[in-house]
Amino acid sequence: MGAVSPQSDTNLANDPANDPDLESADTSPAIGCQLESLNGDAISSATLPPIGDFDDVLDDLASANEQLATASAAQIVRWAAAQGGPIMLSTSMGAGSAVMLHLIAEHAPEAPVVWADTGYNTPDTYRFAEQMQETLDLDLRVYTPLLTTAHSEAI
Repeated sequence: MGAVSPQSDTNLANDPANDPDLESADTSPAIGCQLESLNGDAISSATLPPIGDFDDVLDDLASANEQLATASAAQIVRWAAAQGGPIMLSTSMGAGSAVMLHLIAEHAPEAPVVWADTGYNTPDTYRFAEQMQETLDLDLRVYTPLLTTAHSEAI
């Protein structure tokens, strides 16, 4: 499993130069972060720069990518869970989801697993979801539309 590649373009939606309503708004909240090595030893303690300081955020991403470049998928999940903030997993409950669901159940069982059930899944998908829930004891949170599939298609 590879590390995340940072994007090099700036998010123009949060740039006061592109939106006059943001000129007086505080668009730079600080985010706390405790970095740990994969074996749990503290590497450093830092507060990430304001979100508007994109170059520093890219440096932090580059550092995390370097640290996690040779890590196993299980180590990456443990690293993410150790960052101090809440984590969650979203899933389509496709057959390919089993590996990530197992990793979360094994290394971050407190993390909720969110499934947006559109009502258009196959019977196999629902059986798979039931099997994963029974086997892995996930904190599964299923979200369904307010309108049934039939109602949605009729209007």
